[in-house]
Amino acid sequence: LKAKNLTITNNSNIGSNNIGDKNAYAGVDVEVDNQLEILNGSEISSSTLSEGNAGYVKIDAGEIKIDGIGTDDYQYTGVWSDSYPDSKGNAGTVEVSVNGLLEILNKGQISSATYSQGNGNKVLIRTGELKIQGQHGHFTGIWSDANPSSKGDAGTVEVKINSCAELLDGGQISSSTWSEGEAGTVSIFADNLKIDAQGNEQHTTGIFSDTWTNTTGNAGRVNVTVEDILILNGGQISSITRGNGNGGSINVNAENISIDAKENNEITTGILSDAWLDSEGDAGKIEIV
Repeated sequence: LKAKNLTITNNSNIGSNNIGDKNAYAGVDVEVDNQLEILNGSEISSSTLSEGNAGYVKIDAGEIKIDGIGTDDYQYTGVWSDSYPDSKGNAGTVEVSVNGLLEILNKGQISSATYSQGNGNKVLIRTGELKIQGQHGHFTGIWSDANPSSKGDAGTVEVKINSCAELLDGGQISSSTWSEGEAGTVSIFADNLKIDAQGNEQHTTGIFSDTWTNTTGNAGRVNVTVEDILILNGGQISSITRGNGNGGSINVNAENISIDAKENNEITTGILSDAWLDSEGDAGKIEIV
């Protein structure tokens, strides 16, 4: 699909689902010269509901806005490739390239996840600028997860930003496990990075790889390479284990780091690796260079 401008809105869909027993070797290609908007429960996706693998999703655009405002609580908006419950196939890769600004807002997402025996897959983002701003009570961002009751592993997440990145009010870049599958490595490259939770206590704002309660899978490694980092108001770069799996190591390579909790005393602000009470896994190491 090629266009100069493209808007997908009101629960619309550009996608390809595999419901058979063969692998989907083809995928979804979208090329937009200027502005791509994905709004109000709409999606560009390729997923599997069967024994076969899902296809890839590849998007090239001048600018992208993903905004789920106005949708129901459990309705998402964005770009993904998933391995759905009762399927055995793997999710496909998700690759998004943006010349200018990539905005992900209000439950918007770019993701590849597993809910089944199959694995999630790699999420690769290249963009000039990045803004992820959540909505209290809902996930918003870029991730690859191994979800509850799944057995497959999550994929890696790699985000390359030419200039500045902002993660605000529940905005996140992550790979975590709620199951026996392993979380993936999360790698971020940027000039300037701002993480500001803005008082959001319901969901982590930042960059992380976690294991959750009653899981046996391990968290992944978190790598952040930037010139300047500003972490505020409960924002985090973290890897936390709440289950039987181990937390992942954290490597931060930066010239300047500023951390300020301001008046937020409810959530830890900063760079951390924790093993929670009643977890059996080990925390990972932190390296700042």
